[in-house]
Amino acid sequence: MNIDITSIGELVSVLHDRIGNENRILWYRGHRDASWALEPLVKRGYSEDERILTHRFRSRAGIRHGLIPAYGDLASWLALMQHYGLPTRLLDWTRSPMVALFFALENAWRFTNHVDACIWILEPHALNSNQGLEPVTAALNAQMYSDFIAPAYYHKSKEPGTIAAAMVSETDQRMFVQQGFFTIHSADAPLSEMQLPNGVLAKVTIPAQHVRALSFDVELCGFRRGDLFPDLQSLADELRVTYYNRGA
Repeated sequence: MNIDITSIGELVSVLHDRIGNENRILWYRGHRDASWALEPLVKRGYSEDERILTHRFRSRAGIRHGLIPAYGDLASWLALMQHYGLPTRLLDWTRSPMVALFFALENAWRFTNHVDACIWILEPHALNSNQGLEPVTAALNAQMYSDFIAPAYYHKSKEPGTIAAAMVSETDQRMFVQQGFFTIHSADAPLSEMQLPNGVLAKVTIPAQHVRALSFDVELCGFRRGDLFPDLQSLADELRVTYYNRGA
C-alpha cells in the first residue's frame, strides 16, 4: 500500500483505517527521501567489515562509557553500537507516528528544495510470523533472536536469512522518549523489497510540494530534536539551528 498525505490530519485518518477498533500494534519509520530502502547501515557498504566493527567497538568502549554491557551480552552491545551510530544490522523504528514524521521532515520548513518524504508503517507481529518466528515481539536479547545476533560477531554462525522485529530494552532515556524498536536484518534484500503479505508493510508518502508546510506543523506541535534526543549536544544543536540569523 502506498498513500499520499499532505497534513497531520490525513495521517491520523490513514492510521484510523489501519488500526480500526482493534488497537493493532504498528511501528513507524520516517525517511527524508521516499526513495531510500528499508535496510540498516551495515548493509550499505559495511557488510564485509561487520565483525571487525563489533569486536573493535567492544574492545575499546570500556574506558569511554561507564555502563557497558557484560562482554557476552551480544544483543545489548549491538543496541549500544546502534545508539552511537556504528553501522549495525539493526534498523530503528518507533511506536509513535509523530516521531516518525519528525524524522521524515526535520527542519525541512527552513528550506525550499525538497524531494518526496515518507513514513513506513510496519505490523511487527505479522512480520515475525511471516519470517517463521512466533507472532510476538520480545526484547532484543531474548533467545528467539540469538541466531540473528550471533553472525554480527562470529563468522561460523549461520545466518537465518530473514528479518525479525524486536523490542528495545529501555536502558537509555533516548530509547524511552523515542518509543524505539528494532528490526534485525539477516536477509540481504531490504525489507522494502521483500515479498510480504498485504498489511505487513505500508508506505505513506509526503509529496515534495507539501514537505515544507507539514514540517512546520510538526514543529508547531512541539516535536523538536532537543526533546527527542535528551542530551546537551542535541539541545545545543536545536537552539543553534532555531536562532541562526534570527536577528539579522
